[in-house]
Amino acid sequence: MALIPHRDFLEHCSQSSQIAYESLKGLLELASEPDGLIKVRQYLSELVHLCSDMSEDDEEFLRKYHFSFSTLALWNEAEESKQLVLLQLPSTFTPEDWSFTFFEGLARYPSSEFQGRVTTELGCGNGWISIALASKTKPAKMIGLDINPRAITCARLNLILNALDQSGAPIIDSEGKSLLDRVEFHVSDLLAYPIEQKIAVDRIIGCIPQVLSPEPLAASQFVTEDSDDNVLYSLSNYCEKQGYVEDQFGLGLIARALEEAIIIAKPSAKIVLNMGGRPGTAVLERLFLRRGFQIRKLWSTKVWQAGDTDILPLVEIERLTPHRFEFFSSLTSDEPISARTAQHYMKAGGKIAHSLSVYEAQIKNHAPIKSLFKFIKQDGFEDSRTGIDLAFSDDELAEEKTEFIGSLSEWLSQHNCLPYSDAEGEPQLRRQIAQFFRSYWKIPVTAKSIFIAPNRKSLLKNQMQMMAPKLALVEKELSHLLPQAWFQTESGSDQTTVIEAPRRVDEICKLIDALKPQLVVTALKEFESLTSDAFVRLCSMCATHRAQLILDLSEQFELSSQPAPNGVFSYLSENPLPANVTIVCGLVKNKVYSDLEICFLLSENLGLLEKLSAAAELTYSRTPLLTQRYYGRIFSDLLNFQLSDVRQGRSEKLRLPEESTDATGAPLREHIARAFSHPAIAVHSRTVSSQTVRLDYGENCFNCPPLVYSAIM
Repeated sequence: MALIPHRDFLEHCSQSSQIAYESLKGLLELASEPDGLIKVRQYLSELVHLCSDMSEDDEEFLRKYHFSFSTLALWNEAEESKQLVLLQLPSTFTPEDWSFTFFEGLARYPSSEFQGRVTTELGCGNGWISIALASKTKPAKMIGLDINPRAITCARLNLILNALDQSGAPIIDSEGKSLLDRVEFHVSDLLAYPIEQKIAVDRIIGCIPQVLSPEPLAASQFVTEDSDDNVLYSLSNYCEKQGYVEDQFGLGLIARALEEAIIIAKPSAKIVLNMGGRPGTAVLERLFLRRGFQIRKLWSTKVWQAGDTDILPLVEIERLTPHRFEFFSSLTSDEPISARTAQHYMKAGGKIAHSLSVYEAQIKNHAPIKSLFKFIKQDGFEDSRTGIDLAFSDDELAEEKTEFIGSLSEWLSQHNCLPYSDAEGEPQLRRQIAQFFRSYWKIPVTAKSIFIAPNRKSLLKNQMQMMAPKLALVEKELSHLLPQAWFQTESGSDQTTVIEAPRRVDEICKLIDALKPQLVVTALKEFESLTSDAFVRLCSMCATHRAQLILDLSEQFELSSQPAPNGVFSYLSENPLPANVTIVCGLVKNKVYSDLEICFLLSENLGLLEKLSAAAELTYSRTPLLTQRYYGRIFSDLLNFQLSDVRQGRSEKLRLPEESTDATGAPLREHIARAFSHPAIAVHSRTVSSQTVRLDYGENCFNCPPLVYSAIM
């Protein structure tokens, strides 16, 4: 493009907005040529002077020539006023109360907040905030983003106007750089550009208007540089519905911006946004909190409501819901009025105002929250994105919950289907439990001695039905785990008779000695669990009368890096578990997810373990896979505190479960033995590999639809 006389340039621009834009865009293209940058800056300097000497005021000049120049004074530094010379187009926002309030909030930070960091600005418009902030704070990179292509052209020309002096020489700062080294502008639908370019950012700032729109615009599909000025201006207003619950408050785009920010933000990143207060403080803060952010308000003021904004949609929302929006009858009023009241006040000739606040947000638990939002951003997870709630009152519980949700997201993203869980429990979790016993209690068992069940109720029910004792003693506080009908059967019948028993070992031993039951299900008093004496006595009494013993240590078992003393576990570190004894531990102390209970059984009786596996397969009482994933993560964290296997060189002799013929109880009933021998149940009779096509169970090995994973999340 050849430069033409300035008055001819103005005459050319006066023909139409499109021609004016193409002419200005031509200057930008010329600036990219060798020596073109200096020529364009000099040309713009003369054009600015010519325009300032003309008689039209700013608005009249903009209407006539479809662009204008203005000067913006920002701050004083060493007695010198810092000013920006800004080009303005009809299709972009001019600096006004919203952006001034935002810049005032940003100015409250020390320069070190942005210095040397990568910062992006959402909805940069003509670029003045990016340019001003970069000039003041010297960031490593300032990236201005806007979906309006004309705004980006305008911002790039403004960068040239303020990075070079009138002669075309670069203005060098104290670090030897110019604004051209620090600032760049790109067309981008919110954070699409840095996401595509895989740019990790330290700070994300944005001044995004919140305007309700009755219908979505599908903006990214139709926006071009040739679009009408009014369309592009509306686009800058961000009217598009985003598919979030916050759309009804005009906050849908900000909701999407926050979720995109999570993807590209560094762990210590901060997001600083200018927020209109019409939806109310609770709604604004909820927008951040439910996505896992912690927030603080930097700055707040009040501005007049734009006269061209229709608040009838807000009045309608108030009519249909209990929610009330917040407006004010003046800039100094402290008590808000509803949208309906504001609407009537406006009709009577009054002016209404609303608050503007600058919020700073940081991600509490960056890694897991990032994993979660990367997973649910895909199609089919709309309900997950709408229903997600990471606002927790207890920070400790919040960390554990988000850690699990994040790890679950990563695991699901790596698996197209939900694998079929082993009847005895996932091998990984069984190995972790065994290692926990080895590390914390020096009990040399392996995963082969561990059996995992969904809960104590299903485990005890399967064991009792499988053993079919004539008489069973069940500690009274555990009786609620068994069908109450079992406690109503009298002795002498073909069915098992179950009798409640006390917990104290000396008391229950009296009953064992007198009644000679085939099965005893009990627990230990707290004081009895501190040493091994009560346990040894109980085992001896049961062995004497050839009774099976199921000992419930759920109350004493702790998922802790500093577990309390336990006499039973201390005994097992030096002695094998008798074949007639099984230890049951229900993980029932979960304060984070109280409904996620699993139970594991410790036994060194190989025959019993195989029968339990068959019973779980037959009764379909397997442990949910995702619940096992949750506890697996907890055990993994605990094992990270211990390196006993490494220190001991894995030289300890491990105890493997063995077959037992002297204390395994009565043989299986005929119908149970027949069921256990069925090919669909006797899974260990075949070699199963990853290439095996399983036709003996109902789960689907094909890809799970997104709806299933969305329901899980």
